[in-house]
Amino acid sequence: MSSRYYSLMHSIRDLRSQQVTKWLAEATVSPGAVSQKDMSCPVQTLTARLEQNTLSCSQPKKQLQFNKADVTLHQLIKAGRVGIFYKAKTTHSTIKGHDHFICKISRSTNHKQIEKEISIMQKLGKHRNLLQLVDWDIMNIPYMLIMEYVNQGTLLHFLQVNKDSLCKDSKLQHQFTIVAYQIAHAMNHLHSKMVVHCDLVLRNIMVHNFPHEVKVSGISQAGPADTRSPEQIPFRWYPPEYFKNKNYGFKGDCPCSSVPYRHLKTSEDVALYVSDGCRNSLPEECREPYSLKPSLMDITIVLENILEHDCVSVL
Repeated sequence: MSSRYYSLMHSIRDLRSQQVTKWLAEATVSPGAVSQKDMSCPVQTLTARLEQNTLSCSQPKKQLQFNKADVTLHQLIKAGRVGIFYKAKTTHSTIKGHDHFICKISRSTNHKQIEKEISIMQKLGKHRNLLQLVDWDIMNIPYMLIMEYVNQGTLLHFLQVNKDSLCKDSKLQHQFTIVAYQIAHAMNHLHSKMVVHCDLVLRNIMVHNFPHEVKVSGISQAGPADTRSPEQIPFRWYPPEYFKNKNYGFKGDCPCSSVPYRHLKTSEDVALYVSDGCRNSLPEECREPYSLKPSLMDITIVLENILEHDCVSVL
C-alpha cells in the first residue's frame, strides 16, 4: 500500500476517534424509503435515552435558545454523514418567527466541531442561495440546529421523484441552467468569505421552488479534511491534488456531475487508489492540472451569458 495513503489516514485518525451513538444508528432511515405521509414524532423520543449520558459530556456555557420539547419532527429529508435532517415545526409559538423549519440533529458529540459549524454559518451571513441558520441548541446531546424551511427537500430527491415529468419538459435545460447559476452564486459567496465547501453534491442542494429558488447546504463540512473523521470525508469527490499534498483549494469545489470511481466500494479504497497514481478517465470538458480548472466566478459568468442568450432567443 502507498505510504502516502497511510500518512493521509494516520494524520486524520490521530485527531479523534469517531463516536457514533446507538440512537443515531437506530434513527437513521434511508431517504429513498421516505413516503409522503406525515411522520410526526416528538423530539423527546430521540433524546430520552441520551439525557442520562449528558452529564459525562462537556457542558457548553451557552444558554438554551429554544425548548427541544416544542419541536415536532414531520418528515425525513436526508440522513447524512454529519446529521439527520427533518422537516419540523413547533407545537408552541415559533422559533425566531419560524413555525416550520428544517431541524438538523447532529451525529457528532464533539462540541467544538458543532461550535465551528455554527461559527462558519454565522460568518457567511445571509444569502438567498445558502440555507440559513435560524437558531440552535447545543446545550445537551443531541445537538440541534434549526434551519430555514424549504418545500421540496434535496435536489437529489426532487429529481428522483419528478424524473418522468421533468424529462417531458421542453424547458428543462433552461431550468437546470437557472439552478446551476444559483448554486454558482452561493459558492462564490462562500469563497469570498474564504470558506471551501468540500462536498458540493446534489444531496446538499435544497429546493424551495424549482428552478427559481435553490439553496446550498452541507456547510458543516467546510474546511480541510483533517478536521473530520474518515467516515465524514467524501474522498470519492476529492480532487487528485489533495491526495498528493493535501491541497484542497477553491477550485476543488467544482466537481464533475458523474459519480467518480464507481467500481470502488469505500472511501478508503478511493484514497488508496488515487494515492497510488490511478485516475478515472478524464471527461473531455475536465481541465487538468489544477491551475487550469475554472473558478466559480468563471462558471458564474458562463452561466449568466447562457441565461442572457436564452432570454434574447425567447424575445
